[in-house]
Amino acid sequence: MMSKEDNRFSFPLLFLVTGSSFILFSLAIKLLDGQSSHISLFIKVGIGTLALSLISFIGSMVTNASSEE
Repeated sequence: MMSKEDNRFSFPLLFLVTGSSFILFSLAIKLLDGQSSHISLFIKVGIGTLALSLISFIGSMVTNASSEE
């Protein structure tokens, strides 16, 4: 059972916020300045961190399921 006050640091949430921030920032830069060369790098970093978020979330679900048994 998980306690009501579970204040552990969440890596999936960190990666999710970082990835979405990179993507939103690159889209904002694209709207403000149409021809920037760094936009593709920010999009790639954003997609990579969103993938890490998904991997980390699945890993935490697997470890929580195995620890309940």
